[in-house]
Amino acid sequence: LDGEDCRIVVSDDGPGLPAAVREALQGNGSLAPREGASSFYDSGLGLPFCRKACERMGGTLEAADGAKHGTRLVVRLPADGTRLTAMLP
Repeated sequence: LDGEDCRIVVSDDGPGLPAAVREALQGNGSLAPREGASSFYDSGLGLPFCRKACERMGGTLEAADGAKHGTRLVVRLPADGTRLTAMLP
């Protein structure tokens, strides 16, 4: 927990995120599948979808460069769950 938020941090040491995916995560890019994607799982839709899901729950998803290379993703969600219960029918 980080104050009133639940924070989840995921890091890797891979090649990093393509610019188009970073733009989509910031809300500036398209959520359309990547050109040349070989399958649904290679479409590049996963992280933008996660960002939208986080926003619907009152949180955020941010991407940054890793310490040396790779990617660092930070998910923040309200720890009290008020947005989650407000979304229920």
